[in-house]
Amino acid sequence: MGIRTIYDTIRQGETNLHEKSVSSGLTLLVVDLNWGDSTDSLRLKVYTPSGALLGTYYDSADGTTDGRIYLYIVSLTV
Repeated sequence: MGIRTIYDTIRQGETNLHEKSVSSGLTLLVVDLNWGDSTDSLRLKVYTPSGALLGTYYDSADGTTDGRIYLYIVSLTV
C-alpha cells in the first residue's frame, strides 16, 4: 500500500471530504492532517470500514495545539 497525500485548501465554514477506502484486513491506519497554523482550527472525523464514526478529532486531541491532527489508529475492525 502506498501513502496518499492530498493538498487542498479550505476556507472558514467550508467542509472538505476525502475518502480513503481500506481493505477489510487492515489493522493500522496513520492519519496526519497538518495545516501548520495553530491559530486556525480544523476538525477531522474518521469512520470505520462498516461506516461507524470512530471519532471526531481536533487539533488539541493530542494535548498540543500546533495546527496538526496526527492519529495512529490500530484495529479498524469495528
